[in-house]
Amino acid sequence: MKITRTVALFCAVLSFSVLFCACTQKETAPDYTVPDSIDETVLPEEKNYDDSTTRLVKKMYSGYDYAASEINILSLSPGSFAYGYISPDANEIWYEEDSAEVQQHAVFSRNIATEDTLNVVIKPTWGGDVYDIYDRSKIIAMSGLDDFDLILTNYFRGLLSGTMGYYRNLYDVKTLNMDAYWWDRKFIDCYTFEHNRIYGITGDAVIYDDLSFKVMYYNTAMVENYNLPDPTLYVDDGTWTLEKMVDMAGAVTSDTNGDGIMNGYDTWGILDNDGVLIIAMFDGCGVHIADKDENDVPYLATENETFVNTVQYIFEHVQRSGYVFSGNEDENLEIFKDNRGLFVEGSLTHLFVLRDMEEDFGLLPLPKFNEQQKEYSSVIAPGQLTAFSLPTTVKDTDKIGVFLDCLSGFSTDTVDRTLYEVILGAKLIRNKRTVEMLDYAFDSKFYDWAKDIKWAYPIYQAMTDQGHAEQFYFVSQIKSVTRMTKSMLKMLLKGYSFYSEGYKP
Repeated sequence: MKITRTVALFCAVLSFSVLFCACTQKETAPDYTVPDSIDETVLPEEKNYDDSTTRLVKKMYSGYDYAASEINILSLSPGSFAYGYISPDANEIWYEEDSAEVQQHAVFSRNIATEDTLNVVIKPTWGGDVYDIYDRSKIIAMSGLDDFDLILTNYFRGLLSGTMGYYRNLYDVKTLNMDAYWWDRKFIDCYTFEHNRIYGITGDAVIYDDLSFKVMYYNTAMVENYNLPDPTLYVDDGTWTLEKMVDMAGAVTSDTNGDGIMNGYDTWGILDNDGVLIIAMFDGCGVHIADKDENDVPYLATENETFVNTVQYIFEHVQRSGYVFSGNEDENLEIFKDNRGLFVEGSLTHLFVLRDMEEDFGLLPLPKFNEQQKEYSSVIAPGQLTAFSLPTTVKDTDKIGVFLDCLSGFSTDTVDRTLYEVILGAKLIRNKRTVEMLDYAFDSKFYDWAKDIKWAYPIYQAMTDQGHAEQFYFVSQIKSVTRMTKSMLKMLLKGYSFYSEGYKP
């Protein structure tokens, strides 16, 4: 599988004169000025997996020499977090030795290239789970210890740590080129605050900026056995909607064992993970819970008819359709693999769980609200998304900015390429059609300030509570929690402003 993403020609060009002064250089340094004519094999117009990015990064950074100094990274532990879906040893940072296992080989190769180019030594410290990393980030900031140059954790906790003053504002790291295509531009645009503050960054150096977004899985054996229309054709013509999904779900839902009771032993059209179906389907409707104003400041965007009407439609036409079974994730995946569940929503990490499924399965972007919705919508969940942050105690931020760009740049042809072409393209996805559906989903990827973030919890709880109710009462419920949610957002943003004005914990 090969996926190309078009970017502007000069998005990877750094301000080389600034970078040049940021470190100890070799005796003869290369010329970092931008030539009038740039060879496309050195500076590609598109991010292609043809080693052009590797050549570019080597050209940009071969003049740096950091005298075998250590880059100390505090990271989520191997096998913890969502890494457990891949293997007990899986991580995104460091492996002691090379391996035939593709993800390990990619990370190992990326690290060797970075170490050799900059003359540094990458030294990992495994910090446990996301809560352990959060607690340790606080201790580092409060104590003033400079043991770590970088911290990798999920951005759900990373954003909170930034607002608490535990991490540096990356816009102050002058050598970090956030316009380079090896960084996730959508992430940066979403989580930048007031045009000049952000406390984490993600992109090609990690894999969970892509594995954490949501798709709809469908059981292809059931589609064939029930003579259902191919849902991928709906996706192609832009008519893959909630209504189409419910129609297909109704065609398969039945009392399989004939006991007169519909439960987990029967056949269902839609599997709801832990009662969050309204939230899951809402994510595909192109409606955001949080938006940003003209000053680049987030605000709660739920006080409008579109938000309430979307929730009401999902409740009345999907949740209460009679075609939905609400179980836990493990139970639903077993029903799905047993060919008794047609649709189940989940992140791309589910591919690792479903890879041993006997029957075939496919995936789709989340369904649109209706055919008038212009684009599909696949939200990223920061609960799984991983991002790099700089502790406030880092002294040589210029050096770490150079390191991050070099690491992520080398990741394009190693870690990122392996994710798309091997892990997703060959190991986990079984047919070309599913690859095409994955492209639709990737194209529709977006971030929302409210997704998985604690300040918006009352809104999500209200949506979940509505899903368990018999009648629609969401209008009054949302009014009662809006004030609380706004107050929580105000506190979060006050932290951003407070700590960015020079205060250190």
